[in-house]
Amino acid sequence: GVLVRRRSFSSVFEFQGVAPSRPKAAAHDTSSFFSSSDHDGNQQPQFNNDHAPPQHEPQQGGKPFLKPFLGGLFAKHGKSPEPRLPSLDESHHSSSSMFLSSQLPEALGTEWEGDSEDEDVTEERQDEDEKGKEKGTEEKKGVSEEKKEQKKKEVERMSQIMDGKLSGDRYINLMQMANESWDDLKELCSYKFFYVSGNDTLGRPIVVIIQKLIPTYLKMAQLILFILHQMDPIVESPYILVNCQTEISTEAKNRPDFSLLSTMRKILPEKYKVNLKEWYIIHPIVPTKLVFKSLWPWIHSNFWKKLHYVNDAQEVLKNPIFANDSLHLPDFVVRHRQAMPKVFGTPLNEILVYTFQGWSLPEVLESTIFHLCMTGLETEGIFRVNGSHQETQQLKTAYDGRKTVNLFDHNTHSIASCLKLYLRELPEPFLTFEFYETYLQIDELFEQSKEEWREGMSAIISSLPEPNQRALQLLFLLLHKVSKNCEKNKMSPSNLSIVFGPVLLSNPSLDPMTAMSQQNRCNSCIQHMIEDADELFLKQQPT
Repeated sequence: GVLVRRRSFSSVFEFQGVAPSRPKAAAHDTSSFFSSSDHDGNQQPQFNNDHAPPQHEPQQGGKPFLKPFLGGLFAKHGKSPEPRLPSLDESHHSSSSMFLSSQLPEALGTEWEGDSEDEDVTEERQDEDEKGKEKGTEEKKGVSEEKKEQKKKEVERMSQIMDGKLSGDRYINLMQMANESWDDLKELCSYKFFYVSGNDTLGRPIVVIIQKLIPTYLKMAQLILFILHQMDPIVESPYILVNCQTEISTEAKNRPDFSLLSTMRKILPEKYKVNLKEWYIIHPIVPTKLVFKSLWPWIHSNFWKKLHYVNDAQEVLKNPIFANDSLHLPDFVVRHRQAMPKVFGTPLNEILVYTFQGWSLPEVLESTIFHLCMTGLETEGIFRVNGSHQETQQLKTAYDGRKTVNLFDHNTHSIASCLKLYLRELPEPFLTFEFYETYLQIDELFEQSKEEWREGMSAIISSLPEPNQRALQLLFLLLHKVSKNCEKNKMSPSNLSIVFGPVLLSNPSLDPMTAMSQQNRCNSCIQHMIEDADELFLKQQPT
C-alpha cells in the first residue's frame, strides 16, 4: 500500500502541471453480439418494500454451484416387499424396505416379520443404493473437475486477451468471450448485485452495483465478463453509475486491484468514459480511494468532476436528478451511516483508516496540495494573500462532512487559505511539540555544514510517525516548488517561512514572550527545510 502511495506522491512533484494526453480509443459496435433476451439482468429488481434488500434463494433446477446437490439421498421409490398381511398399495412411495418393515407393524396394530426372501431383497436394494451413490459421487466429481478445468482455461484466455497476446481488439475479444459464456453467467442475475434502477429526470439509465451482494465464490474474471456483457448496450448513450460499497470488508478478495483497474482503463472504449455523466460511490472504503489516487496522473481532470464519494445514501436519494423516484436501493444501504470525526481540529492519527493496503491522509491535505501543485505555483502572493473567508469556511464544512469537493470551482487563494486553516487547527503540528528544541539546535548546523544539518534533520524526521512523515513530505515539496517560482509569485523561502513557521514549529509550554523571541529561529528552520526539501524529503524516502 505504501509503495502505491509513494508512486502517486512522487509523480505529483515530477508532474509539470499539464494532464497527460490520452489517445482516444475507437468506439466499437458490438450490438450484433447480443439478442434482446440477453439482458434480463438489466430489469429493475422488485423488493418487498421500498428499500428491502434482494433475497437470493436459488431457484429449483439451478446449477450445482447455485444449489447443493441432493440427488441420491432420497431417490429410491421402488416397490415395497409384499408382506404376509393384506398387500399394500404399490403406489406407496415411502423410504426403504427397512423403513417399511420397522414402521408398518406399529401402523397396522399387529406384528410383521419379513421372511428370508424379503430380507435378501432388502440387502440387494441397499447394495444397489450404495453403488448408485458411489456412481453419482464419481460422476459429480468428474463434472466438478471438468468445470474446474474449463474455468482455468477461461481465466487463461482472459489473461491473454487483457495482456494483448491474442490478435484483435481486446474489448471486442472480451465481449465475444462474455457472449460465449452467457449461459453460465446469466444465473448471476438472480443475485441482483447489478441492475438498472430506472431513468433519472433527464432520461439517463441509472446503473446500480451493490458490492455486498456479489457472491463470494465468484472469480474476478467472471465478474468482469458479466458486467461488460450487461454494460455494453447501456453505455451507447449517457448513463449514471451508483456503486454501493456498504458493509463490505476492506479485506474482500473480489475487489479489483490497481493493476487490473489500470488495464481495464486502457481496454474500455471511449463510450464508457464519455457517456458516464455521474459516478456516485456510496459508503466508499479506503482501498477504493487509494486506487483512484494512484491513477490520478493518468486520468483526465474532467473525470474527477463526475466522481462523488458519499457517506450517506440519503444525500444521493435527495439529489434532484432522482426526484422522479427512479433510484431504488436496498434497505441496508439506505439505513447505513458512517460516523466519522470532523477533519479540522482532529489529531492526524485519529482520522487515518488502516487497511491491508496502508492508510489514507485527510482529503483536505492531499487534494489541496495536489491542486495547488497543478494550478497555483505562479499565483502571486499565494499563501500570503488571504482568500474569501466565506469560501474558505465552505471548503472546511465540505471536508468535515467528507463531501466531494471540486477545487476547480474555487479561488486559488481560498484553497490555500483552507490548507493553512487545517494546519493551524491541528492540536499538534506535524513536526510535533516533543522535538521543538531539537529542531532549533540542529538548524544551527545549516551554515556550518549542510550535510550534517541534513543528516540530523533526516534522523529526527525519520523518528516521527509515518503519517506525519508523509504529510511533511507533501507539504514541503509543495512549498519548495512554490519557492522555485518566486519570480512570478513573489513567495521566496523566507516569505513562506514567515507564513508557515508559527503553524509548523511551536511549543505550547513556552510563555508568550519567550515564544515570540524564538519565532525568528523557528522561521529560519522552516526556511532551510523549504530550500532543501528535494534532498530532505524526495531523495530520502521516509521510513
